[in-house]
Amino acid sequence: MDEPTILPQQWAADVIVKVHTLRAEAEKAPAGEPGSTAADLIAIAEREARRRRQGLRRWWRGTSVTLAYQSLHAAEACLVPVMSRERLAARMPSVVRRALTAVEVLDPQRAAIEQLAQRTDVGTAGFRAAAQEAMRIGFEATDLMHVRVRNFRNMLLLSALLIMVLMAGLVALIAFQPEVLPLCFRPDANGSLVCPSGARHPTGGDIPIIAGLGLLGGSLAAAFSIRKLKGTSTPYDVPVAVALLKPPLGALTAVTGMLLLGGDFVPGLSELDNQPQILAYALLFGYAQQLVSRLIDDQAHSVLSRLPAKESGTQQQSAATTTVITRTDDDPPRTGRSLSSRTGRSTSRRTVNRIRPAKTDRPG
Repeated sequence: MDEPTILPQQWAADVIVKVHTLRAEAEKAPAGEPGSTAADLIAIAEREARRRRQGLRRWWRGTSVTLAYQSLHAAEACLVPVMSRERLAARMPSVVRRALTAVEVLDPQRAAIEQLAQRTDVGTAGFRAAAQEAMRIGFEATDLMHVRVRNFRNMLLLSALLIMVLMAGLVALIAFQPEVLPLCFRPDANGSLVCPSGARHPTGGDIPIIAGLGLLGGSLAAAFSIRKLKGTSTPYDVPVAVALLKPPLGALTAVTGMLLLGGDFVPGLSELDNQPQILAYALLFGYAQQLVSRLIDDQAHSVLSRLPAKESGTQQQSAATTTVITRTDDDPPRTGRSLSSRTGRSTSRRTVNRIRPAKTDRPG
């Protein structure tokens, strides 16, 4: 028995599961163009998911992830002409939901996509062609959204790396020439200087102390922001990239804030009396980067919220309460929709399922 392959990431495991599902469907298809094409695409997806070493360039560009998922999407679309009626009908709700998120309200294709769930000619060539086109529209939109997520993650990581390099160069330069960028304060006009290192004159250890406390404050902000992070099904760790940006940004804001205090930019706060006050302000300025990175947190949440989720339909249903109303002979006739009406079929059952918004408890 062959030993199981250890997959490097969660997305690879998801791809392998999907590969086995589509391969089983492809094997049931008759010999011909759709089945063979789907089999080739499935093999490409499996190869990329089992690739042990991605390499920095492939990881940065998301080559394996993009190729694996796009191959799976293309294979699934290729199997529509040979898919059974039952399987095709079961796939329609998710296909329609995904496609509707990709088209505008005034797009002429939207009406045709909405009618797919009500059509009764499941299995005909025309229906299969329309379903295949809707599936491709939804998959293309999903792939494009994932590309945007990857670009956003790369931008965050590149920004964090650039700030780290610039701060490291600045710290190294000022450490050798501390008089160029003094971070000391003079509480009294005739008094001595108070510096971050505790000396009475600028030293090479002043800016490393301020930048280090800024890193600590940024890391503290990143630790507090973890409680607000939500898991994501994307293979690109956007929340992790946002957290990695906070420490170097904290070092930058700490040095910048201390320079502003030393330059009398904030009246009343430019005369720090002792070394502990200087260190406390450096830590505070490092944590204050959250005022800037909070905008980045909101943008990351906005980018991730645009991704279509598999459980979106379940979440929408869980937000409502299903009430079963049983008609009696004395009740007036009522009309409603049962579970079968979602596919466009009417029902004459005496038990009618009505979906109504869930009631929320009011205070007081």
